[in-house]
Amino acid sequence: MIERLVPLFPSMRQDFPSTSQDLIRALKAPADPPSGHGHSKIRMAFQAWSESTLYFPNKDQVIADWVLTRFLKEKDKPSSSNPLLDINHWRLLSSIISCSDPEGSRRVKAWLTPLLNRTPLAPILIAILNQIPRLPTEIQTSVLTSFTPCFSILWPLAKHKINVETLLECFSATLKIVCLNGNQTSSKLCITVCSTVASTYLSALTRASNRKKLSSTFLSSHLEPWLRCVPALHRSGLNDLYAAGAETLFAPETLRQLVDDPVSNTLIQALSRIDSAVVLPSLPALLDSFHDFVICNRTGLFPRPQQGTDIIADHVRESIIGFYNACDGLICASRIAASDVWDSRLRSLSIIERKNVFSGAQQRFKLILSDKCRLTVDELRSQTIGTPEVILKVICCFARIDFDLVSPHVPSVLPVVAKLPSSSKAAAEFLDLGADYHRKSRTLPAYFSMILDALGQTSDSISSSDSYDTYTAVLEGPMFEDSRAQKLRKTLRGFVTPGQCLGFLAQTRSTLGRVYSGISGQQSSPGAEKSARSRKRREPDLESSICSPAKAINFAFVCSVIAIVWPSLPLHSLVDESRLEALNEIKDVDKDIIVPILSTGLKRKRNEEGSASRSWLWDVITSSALRLRYALSVCTSLNFQPIHDTKTESRMLRLLESSDVLPELKLEIGQSLLTSASLGSLRDVEKLVGKLLSCIEPVDISSLATWDSKTFKLSRRDKNARQSSIALLYILSHRWLPTLSGGATAEDLKRFVRLLFSPLCEGCSVEESSTQETENFMAIMPFRFPAFWELPELRTAVLNYMSEGTSHLDVTDMVKTLETLPQSPNLSLDIHGVQGVYAILRYTPMEYLPKSVRIDLTKKAVVFDGQLMSMSKQEPPRGHLTGVLSLSREYIGRSLAQSMVFDRAETDAVTKYFLDPRWDTPADCPTFPSAVTEEMIRAHLSTVFKSYRPDDELGMLTIIESVQVTAAPLQHGLRQRLLTIVLDTVTRSSQISRFSPRVCQGLRSLFSSALRATKEQILRSISTSTLGEEGIALLATDLKLWCTLISFRAWISDFDLPIPRLAVVVTKAILSFEKAEPASSWSTLHNRAALVSLSELSTVSADEAQQASEIFLTIYLSLCHVNKAAGLDDLVGNSMRFRSLPVYVFETVLNKISEFSSETATSIVDMVSMVRLSQALLRNAPEGTMKVTQKHTTNFLNLFSNRQCLLCTDISASLEICRFISNVCTEWPAALQPGDVMLTWTIISGLLSDSENHDSATSTDIFREVVGIAGALIRHRRDLVLPGLPHLSMILQRLVTMIRAIRPGLGAKQARTVANSFPFWVNVREPLGNPEVKVLSRLLVSLTTKTAVRLVGSTQENQKMESLARPFGKHSSYVLVAYVQAMSDPLCVVYAATRKELYPGLFALCDMLSDHDREALMLSALDGSGKATMKTLWNDYKKQKYVGQG
Repeated sequence: MIERLVPLFPSMRQDFPSTSQDLIRALKAPADPPSGHGHSKIRMAFQAWSESTLYFPNKDQVIADWVLTRFLKEKDKPSSSNPLLDINHWRLLSSIISCSDPEGSRRVKAWLTPLLNRTPLAPILIAILNQIPRLPTEIQTSVLTSFTPCFSILWPLAKHKINVETLLECFSATLKIVCLNGNQTSSKLCITVCSTVASTYLSALTRASNRKKLSSTFLSSHLEPWLRCVPALHRSGLNDLYAAGAETLFAPETLRQLVDDPVSNTLIQALSRIDSAVVLPSLPALLDSFHDFVICNRTGLFPRPQQGTDIIADHVRESIIGFYNACDGLICASRIAASDVWDSRLRSLSIIERKNVFSGAQQRFKLILSDKCRLTVDELRSQTIGTPEVILKVICCFARIDFDLVSPHVPSVLPVVAKLPSSSKAAAEFLDLGADYHRKSRTLPAYFSMILDALGQTSDSISSSDSYDTYTAVLEGPMFEDSRAQKLRKTLRGFVTPGQCLGFLAQTRSTLGRVYSGISGQQSSPGAEKSARSRKRREPDLESSICSPAKAINFAFVCSVIAIVWPSLPLHSLVDESRLEALNEIKDVDKDIIVPILSTGLKRKRNEEGSASRSWLWDVITSSALRLRYALSVCTSLNFQPIHDTKTESRMLRLLESSDVLPELKLEIGQSLLTSASLGSLRDVEKLVGKLLSCIEPVDISSLATWDSKTFKLSRRDKNARQSSIALLYILSHRWLPTLSGGATAEDLKRFVRLLFSPLCEGCSVEESSTQETENFMAIMPFRFPAFWELPELRTAVLNYMSEGTSHLDVTDMVKTLETLPQSPNLSLDIHGVQGVYAILRYTPMEYLPKSVRIDLTKKAVVFDGQLMSMSKQEPPRGHLTGVLSLSREYIGRSLAQSMVFDRAETDAVTKYFLDPRWDTPADCPTFPSAVTEEMIRAHLSTVFKSYRPDDELGMLTIIESVQVTAAPLQHGLRQRLLTIVLDTVTRSSQISRFSPRVCQGLRSLFSSALRATKEQILRSISTSTLGEEGIALLATDLKLWCTLISFRAWISDFDLPIPRLAVVVTKAILSFEKAEPASSWSTLHNRAALVSLSELSTVSADEAQQASEIFLTIYLSLCHVNKAAGLDDLVGNSMRFRSLPVYVFETVLNKISEFSSETATSIVDMVSMVRLSQALLRNAPEGTMKVTQKHTTNFLNLFSNRQCLLCTDISASLEICRFISNVCTEWPAALQPGDVMLTWTIISGLLSDSENHDSATSTDIFREVVGIAGALIRHRRDLVLPGLPHLSMILQRLVTMIRAIRPGLGAKQARTVANSFPFWVNVREPLGNPEVKVLSRLLVSLTTKTAVRLVGSTQENQKMESLARPFGKHSSYVLVAYVQAMSDPLCVVYAATRKELYPGLFALCDMLSDHDREALMLSALDGSGKATMKTLWNDYKKQKYVGQG
């Protein structure tokens, strides 16, 4: 280091001091440089330290003393001459005190500690921290880089001699560099210095006796700088700095003053004098800290009463609410942006909610929060639309604390909520909170009454100019959102009591009648409405009434709410008399309100001059009435049938043809008439269907489109015509198919089918539209649903349309057509028409297509495919051509996978066409459907091979000839892929014995030539200097073919041709290539290399098994090291090639795995890979290997139990071991031996043992696997569990204790104590969740479940079903004691939701417990609190226990 420092200065050694006396005299000289124009003191000190010839005792101490003394004396100089800002001084000091060896470090500390006692470090630190913020960014970084190493050495030695007041000054100085806007390096250095000083001050503060004085000093001098840094402290993770300030601020003496006088204490006064922009962001954090400190010091702040601790809790709440009130007063008095004010109020109130401070029993607290809630609601009402989101969040926070605070103001909030957009999360939360509160209090009628009143207030402010905007905004807002409406329906069905149904119905009917009276101009009271049944009164004159926008929109809103409420009322729970009364009430609404509105709204003159606005309003009113009637009609529980009026239906039919009818009204008319048709009240269904189709046909819907089922969006005549047609098509194809199929004529069904096909048949290709649009369109189409195809008339119409759409494709002589394709392409081919047919067939269940139709469409698809390929040879293939090819070939593949389609001649022609090399993938067309094409060819060849007969020899030879390899090396492209498909398909679909000798000879010849060519191609590829992305893909294809050839060699077992071993060579080449050139597709090549090695392993003899197994494992581990992802393990683990391994090879591989894993030098990474490979081998074990797998399982369990380091250090290793044992216990329980279960209990005990080291996150997967292991053994091998029931009891006890969660607010030592009682894979800050506790509960319940033991060769019919309930009864008490101890742990908490999930399992344990064991448990095993907990549990168990009554 010295050699690097000396070149900083010119080498003028003749002017430097040559003796120690000269050096000391020069350093102590008053001037710098000492001799006028000579060298500076720091240069002399550097030269003296680096010069080995200048030696004198304690040279390092002398120079360090001079540097520190100069720092101390000259710390106040200007920055230009201040030595604190000179990096050469810090570098010199660092070179003196830095030692790499321990001996040198101890020697330096021996003289450095007394030196720091004489020269205080604190003033130096304070001075440099005050100077750094004034420097430019570049100089800040250099100074901090030089200063921090010295600080890290000096501070631990000097901090013990610094008093706490000075440490406070140092802490305050660090606040100046916390928020430096430097680069990343300087920020890290600042964090290091600040955290070190803060932790030292915090440690000294806890032992200080003058904390009141420190708090006063902090308030008067350091509060504002600390508050400025509080937001940055939380962002940077500097928790020590915040904790130090909070610990100083909330000392016990200061806390007592805050508790006694929360308004006029010194802290609040100091905060009020600071700028609001500084104070507001920090107030929520101060409130949070105040709460924590009051809780920790509550016994000292409040006198403990003689009876209980409830009074202390009340005092704590009162003090916290007092401080919150004072903080909120500061927030309200601030003069900053309103958004910042409301954000601070929200954060402060969230702390009150999160800390669960509020108690309804404290009236003062309730009054304070009620008043603040009222002021918040007043502010919300005064805001304009678009700004109240954050204010509404504050109101939601009040509601979460206690909805009674918000309940009086709900009528004032709901009108604002109704106008907010559906994206408003605060509005959605407020509505959910209101519904949840009224659901629990069983006051849902009152809640809906407030909603109706709020909608009335919203509509009162509507004018003619904004009626449409308000109408759509409210119905699209959060109040009528689909998911929320569905929740409200479910809530109404479950939580409206039978006694409320009639009153609720009358209440909403009264509101509807009142709104209807406003439309009709007749004032009537609810009593008058109800008495209308018994006396005749004149109908209101709707024809001459003038309807205002407010009344019309309000009527629409009320109808929308009632359409949700009435069908959801639980009328089935009423007695017959009450149910009949409710139904009569609904019928009266139809008679007195809906029918007059329809009579007037459907016959109003629409072409009057100046009547456009009135016509729109009446269309909206009529649409709302029809929507309400439709909602009541389709509700099966109401059994409501609307009044049948022939005149009204005739008007509706006429309006369907009108062009000036609102699209929304036209849709509702269609739904209403279709409902009448389904109920049998509409006679002329054919006419209705024809008119509906006439409404759809004039509008162009050829492009892909969707509809979101929101009818109110169709309320504009000029913009919604196309959307209205889509909506009509949607309801016809989704809701009224049976009505359409049974009542429409054949011609109308043909028109309907044409409309369904039109978006994909008339000029819109699949590739030209986005995939998402295609999927959205197909989602509204019914072709994928079986119900559509179950309708015979409709199915016939669809099949006829498909036949007509493909009629121009001639399949009478398909063989000749396929032979003449390249010479005579049909350039006038109707591509789009055929495309629509096969696009629909993609979603059509093949079972509903008649065999003749399916065969005909398949042949047409082949001819169509050939025509497209001929066209692609005439011109470059475009995107839409490849998309259509994908559709047709996908259908061909699906059809061929069902059964044989072609006769012998057609099969030969199709085979020749499919294997024609002229149809190779175009090089300039990346979207060509290669994968679909290969699947189609594979399906066809599979059918050919399965249906092979001796007289098909010529066809087989044609296939062999078409893929015959004529030259080496093998050329890439379609021929290579076809060769792979042919070889793979023939091995999977048939046996070699089925083919004639000539065919077998051809297959052997094909294999020989392909083997030679593929070998040369692979060797040529790996001999190149580089691969590149393209080379990697080609090599992966070659290796895939090589694996297929090895499998084919095993298939033709009587052919004596050795397979060259390429796995080692290929793997070495891949690893060398990967080091030289990184690429993104190496994982695919790793998988191929592993498969090659595995395939070659299946061809070795017994003598070669030992060496081949070692080679396979070496290759596997080498590839696992470089392939960090789990793709290699997934491919090998899911490979079925293990089942083709000879038994001797399988046994040898397992023995080698056990041998390698048992070596102590095996790393954890290799161990994990071996465990995964073992799972793959056992999962796909060959037949007759039971003893081999038993031996390997026992060896592995012994290994795991002996190497506890794997279970206590590494998460991945522990999880993989658990998965291995779980798979054994779940999938192969019959292979377990008695000793295996004991080893399993030992391994699980190690996993659940206490640990002092813990992972950063809780691994719930390990917990689930452990529970799964125990559950599998209990269910499947009860006979092996019985001898070790005490071990099972210990495991269950350990699992039950893990439901604990650390109690908030614990100190470091207490938190460490709790953490040390958990396994290493549990982080106490992330306790187990309710799903994990539910899994544990199911495990406990399984102890009482009767099962049969799974043994080799045994059946369940010959066994008696038993459970572990009786034998485990004497051990269940210990598990209950573990639960009671977990509940009684003073440092932990078991939440109510957790206990609720665990109750079924605990009740199962209580059920096993005998009276004698329970009495012994209560007398000897539990203390007072434990007995109380046990009594509570036992009482809950008794409540739910079935005693045989009822």
